[in-house]
Amino acid sequence: MANYIASARTNKFRVKDIAALEAAMPEGIEVYIESFPENLVCLLVDDPDGGGWPSAIYDETTDDWIVWDVENAVVPHLLDGEWCVTMEVGAEKLRYLVGHARAFNNKGESHYVNLDDIFKLLPNGVSTCDY
Repeated sequence: MANYIASARTNKFRVKDIAALEAAMPEGIEVYIESFPENLVCLLVDDPDGGGWPSAIYDETTDDWIVWDVENAVVPHLLDGEWCVTMEVGAEKLRYLVGHARAFNNKGESHYVNLDDIFKLLPNGVSTCDY
């Protein structure tokens, strides 16, 4: 059985306060904030168990998993007019190739695309890129 291995990151975007964004990141999450001048940041995922965007965090105090979403974590910190774009690419050997991107701002606007969207543009019956 093959493992899914991914890489994930964001674009660079401006936040109100880098320290407040850092404080909002929960313990145990493998998402790192790289900061630049003028409150510009990007998020980088360094999860040793797959590498994609985490969707849950284990809470040792409750011995349970907590749902986590990068959009909910970032939106309160975005400056007006800024967009955060998350991307993830990965594969399970050559059986599945995955790629998706999500863009969102602090006004509630968002967009999502993935590699499989190409099949929506083609006639029925075109085989998918997996087995």
